[in-house]
Amino acid sequence: PCWWCSSDDRAAARLARRPRPARVKAWPLAAREKAAALELLRADSVANLLLIDLVLRLGDPPPPGEAAAMAVGLWSRRELIGVAALRPCVVLSDRMPDRAVRIVGSLLDAVHSGLVKTSDESGAVIAQALVAGGRRLLVDRHERVLVLRPGNAAIAASAANSSVRGAAARDLPALTAAARASLIEEGRPDPFATDPDGFRRWVLGRLPRATLREDA
Repeated sequence: PCWWCSSDDRAAARLARRPRPARVKAWPLAAREKAAALELLRADSVANLLLIDLVLRLGDPPPPGEAAAMAVGLWSRRELIGVAALRPCVVLSDRMPDRAVRIVGSLLDAVHSGLVKTSDESGAVIAQALVAGGRRLLVDRHERVLVLRPGNAAIAASAANSSVRGAAARDLPALTAAARASLIEEGRPDPFATDPDGFRRWVLGRLPRATLREDA
C-alpha cells in the first residue's frame, strides 16, 4: 500500500518510532534502599549535603516540633536517578533529570505548604508544575551556600569575660525572640504572629544543636 501524509504527519510518525524514555516511578525510600540513595548523593556530597543528612535520619524519631523525615527515590527501570526529601522541607538531589523533577512536583499536591530548597534549574521545573496545578508560589528568598572545609576551620577568639555553652530549655524565650527578630529584620513573614506555639516548638526542636555565648 501507498500512504500519503502531510509534513506534520511525517514528523509525528518519526517521533513515534523514536525510543521513548523509560517511565519514571517514585516511592518512599525503604531502609534497604538507603545505601543506594547515599551512594547516588555522595557522588557530589557538597551539593547534596542537606539531602544526605535527611536520608541518614530516615526512620529516626523526629526532633520536638518537627515531622519525621520523609524521602522518595526516583527510579527509571531499576536505576535510581534521583532522591527527593518531602519533609521537613523539599530538597532535590543535584542534577536530577527534568522528567524526574516533574514527578516530584506532582507529589507536592498533597502538601499544603512548605519550603523548597533546590537549584534554580530544578526550581523552575517544579514551579511550572505547581502553578499548572493551581498553586500560588511565594518566593521567600534566594540563599547562597558557603562551604567551610575542615582544613580551613578555626576556633574564633572569645572575649575574656564570656563563656560558650549549649542551649538549654531555659533559653527558649530568649531564642524565640531572637529568631523572630531575625525574620522581621529580613522582611520575611512572621510565623509567631499567627502560630506562637508552633513557632516555639520549631525553636525548641533546634535547641540540641544551638550554642550560646554569654558575656559577663
